[in-house]
Amino acid sequence: MASRSRVTIRDVAERVGVHPSTVSRVLNPATRGRITSEIVAKVNEAAAELGYRPNQTARGLRTNRTQTIGVLIPDITNPLFPPIIRGIEDGLGANGYTAILGNGPRNRNDPIGLVKLFSPALATSILSVIVFIALSCPNTCSFIF
Repeated sequence: MASRSRVTIRDVAERVGVHPSTVSRVLNPATRGRITSEIVAKVNEAAAELGYRPNQTARGLRTNRTQTIGVLIPDITNPLFPPIIRGIEDGLGANGYTAILGNGPRNRNDPIGLVKLFSPALATSILSVIVFIALSCPNTCSFIF
């Protein structure tokens, strides 16, 4: 095995004596069924022994998807948002996703401006955006649910 600190699919393949594409198929639930159960067991054992963890950056470059969800809030200093953001991050993390946080523009009554903050990222790799909008209500507010 090479003297890198991060274990790669190539390292696992070398340990088992198979091609890296075979290891990739074993580690991908959608293609695992194409490989014999004996090889699946060997690859899984070697991956566990070596401490293999998927490289999310490499996966994102290959698939052009990063498992990242944008979270846009109108005002990061508002004490309402930190516990909500924490809950979002916990839920996303438990399902293999990460959150990227965006603090809204100065004009908080412009929800389109909030979304424009992430437009370049949406075009490339962010899967979705969660937007919180806080509109100012001088006298009374009516909400549509």
